[in-house]
Amino acid sequence: MSKKYSKEFNDYLEKFNELGSIDYISREFLGLMRQKCYNCNKSRVECAFQPHCENRKYMNIMIEMKVNLSDIPAFCYSQQLRNIQDFLDGKAHLIEPIDYKLFFSDFIKLLNIKLEIESKNYDKLFNEIITKINKLKGKIYKIQRKEDKINYFLLIADGIIYYFDLKKEIVTINLQNKAIETEYELKDVIELYSKYFNIEIEIIEEMTGWWYLKASIPSKKLKSDKIINDYKEKIQEFSEFVNFFHDDSLIYFLIDIKTPLNQNRKLYKLTVSKLGEIFKSLNELSKKVA
Repeated sequence: MSKKYSKEFNDYLEKFNELGSIDYISREFLGLMRQKCYNCNKSRVECAFQPHCENRKYMNIMIEMKVNLSDIPAFCYSQQLRNIQDFLDGKAHLIEPIDYKLFFSDFIKLLNIKLEIESKNYDKLFNEIITKINKLKGKIYKIQRKEDKINYFLLIADGIIYYFDLKKEIVTINLQNKAIETEYELKDVIELYSKYFNIEIEIIEEMTGWWYLKASIPSKKLKSDKIINDYKEKIQEFSEFVNFFHDDSLIYFLIDIKTPLNQNRKLYKLTVSKLGEIFKSLNELSKKVA
């Protein structure tokens, strides 16, 4: 039943207006997960190799909820840190870290950075982080956002996005399933992917909540529109409207993007990974027609 009605349950949670019901759901969920954690941590072999919460998703939820470190299962968190360390070092790791979270202070320790996060000297701190990750993963592109009530740092290395939430002091490794929450964030992720994949992008703000991405791709080997149509179909899996035109030297794509201010946002939630798939398709096409 849990799988059969998961969509209906998600819809219910998004639209709920009965505080008593959501309080009941929260208490029941936390109680069930507490027991699941207890059973999982009784066997260190199971916790290490086959955690009862798929890919340690509940660990990520607890970190995002700002649960005290003393209330987080210590062995499970140590496995999370070990998995991320192996990932950063390019070693074989037990679980592919997708949307993996950890506390900022622990991420700094994994990179052997001696600067203290309490100093709030983020510029110096991020220079150290970039230097370390550059040695491990190669070329890096970065963006820092400092606005009223917004303070985060994004970087991409080897196709993986790292998201540093400076307010919560949490790091997310391999950001994928996060729904983009603000137009600031949307522009930053677009810029990050544009730099990484070397795709020239113009953002056309058609109206509130509705943008177009105009992508320009140099073309020397284009013999027919078939290959463009193939990639148009791929991109349409992630966008409601896609069109293209071209001249002798450039292919132009127009890609509809619903921003967080769109009235139909619930129907068109844009995640980081969906935006990434659009850029991956554009990048593949650019290599074939270069």
